[in-house]
Amino acid sequence: MNRAAILSAVFLGAMFVDSGLAQDGRQIVEESQRRGRANSQRYKGVLEVSGADGKLTRKSWQSVRIGS
Repeated sequence: MNRAAILSAVFLGAMFVDSGLAQDGRQIVEESQRRGRANSQRYKGVLEVSGADGKLTRKSWQSVRIGS
């Protein structure tokens, strides 16, 4: 499991413990899925890579989803 996944799991777990919403694993998963539902999503990303020769390459992307 990578570091980001571990931190996400810890953060989500802390949210459920602090709020007292979940009492078992099934409730945690159901609440996580409920919070993840959306009618639309938009992602933007940028990647910059510098080569050994000092050349900088920049790539960007955008993803848009409308509807479920």
